Amino acid sequence: MIRETSAMTVQQNLSELLNEVQYQHEQIIITHAVKPVAALVDMLLFEKFRQNEQAFG
Repeated sequence: MIRETSAMTVQQNLSELLNEVQYQHEQIIITHAVKPVAALVDMLLFEKFRQNEQAFG
């Protein structure tokens, strides 16, 4: 599941969010001033991104 959270919430709850990403395979979009700026994803998905980048980049 993909959800959004603010950068401040990430700062306050990083450990909990990391657990959600690692064990529940959550995908979290981090916003700053209401704009998406980054994402937390598990390593398996990140590795897929990297492989695609290498293949098509």
